[in-house]
Amino acid sequence: MPSCASVEPLITPFVDGQLPAIDVQTVEAHIRLCAACRSRVVAERSVSELLHARRPELCGEHAPSALRARCRSHRNQAGVMAFGSRSRWRAMRVSPLTMAAGFLLVVAGAASYRVTVGSTQVIAAELTADHLKCFMMNAVLGTHETTEGVHSEMESGFGWDAHLPEHPERADLELVGSRPCLYERGKIAHIMYRHHGVAVSVYMLPGTERAEEFKRIFGHEAAIWSDMHRTFVLIARAPRAEVEQMVTFVQASLR
Repeated sequence: MPSCASVEPLITPFVDGQLPAIDVQTVEAHIRLCAACRSRVVAERSVSELLHARRPELCGEHAPSALRARCRSHRNQAGVMAFGSRSRWRAMRVSPLTMAAGFLLVVAGAASYRVTVGSTQVIAAELTADHLKCFMMNAVLGTHETTEGVHSEMESGFGWDAHLPEHPERADLELVGSRPCLYERGKIAHIMYRHHGVAVSVYMLPGTERAEEFKRIFGHEAAIWSDMHRTFVLIARAPRAEVEQMVTFVQASLR
């Protein structure tokens, strides 16, 4: 049976119906025997079905032409990959940038965005899209990790001796778990919380620094700051004042 690591990059294109037949057979054979990857497929399909169901109400007809051109470019690149060789699919990693571009087209008010690749706005868009997707998947999978488990994942995945905030309940935060995620420039750490039931993500981007600022995107607040050559981004669909309080708490304790 193929390993989970070899199947993982095929799952999203499998759900999207964009895999060559030979890779479809590989995924189907694997998920018949692997409950974890089968659950991942179920979660991905739930996200896809939700987005398709809400497409009419979210249609943004006034997106700027430059943004539409960029989204078409990402779509066309994905189409080329769909006809590529099996080995090219093995090497492919689906970046949240493509999902973010799609959100920019469908979310109301998309016309207000004027972004350039690599800008803080694009990073915020990528991570907010990933935030939405990860919590949708978590709603299906129902995973819940301990602080010790998250510490271990951050150490093994990033060489980061992370220390999560102690007593997060003092800031009305509940730890959900963590996962490695991908964005335009590579792998990043994603720590997931809930605040009064609202999804909260804290991302750590290694080896990069950004100016401290807030961005509002997809109805979410994204707070950005840097510490020890790492960039942190906290994302939540909450009033700015509440997000600022969460940021203050996390900044004082997350290292």
